[in-house]
Amino acid sequence: MDEPDWTMEDHLLHGRAAIRKIANVADQNISEPKVCFHLYPLTSGDEENWGMEAQYCQLARREFENCGQEFDVDYVGGHCGIEAWQDVMPTEDWLTSAVPLMWGTAAKANMYLAGWSFEPRTGPYISVSRSVSVYNGSKISEHPPPAAAQSFGRLGDWLRRQLR
Repeated sequence: MDEPDWTMEDHLLHGRAAIRKIANVADQNISEPKVCFHLYPLTSGDEENWGMEAQYCQLARREFENCGQEFDVDYVGGHCGIEAWQDVMPTEDWLTSAVPLMWGTAAKANMYLAGWSFEPRTGPYISVSRSVSVYNGSKISEHPPPAAAQSFGRLGDWLRRQLR
């Protein structure tokens, strides 16, 4: 797999746009705000190994244990990578701290940061990668199945089905 030509500055720029969208919908009874960072392996070959059998998961675990912030990390492995969850309402200060931290953590684990998503228990989902997408959470009747969280594309597909 090749590292995308998307820079940390691009992540910050799109993240700021997402935070503005989150601020605009903050009155929609958002509860239990969560952010999920999506990290994927840089090199091919490791996507055959799942969970902690994937070398990048082993490297990432060490980095997350020493990063100084609290994350609930799903070491999925394979081509699905890692999801790192934080219980947080995204702000500009959070963004300028969290994105460089995740960028560095990904690099040290031989991964790349694909983006993040705002996934509160209630309220709109907002996906931040090469674009910023808002999904109206008030129409969602259930949380996405685990397979939907394996990639931005699958999460988007699930959300579109929910909104029909």
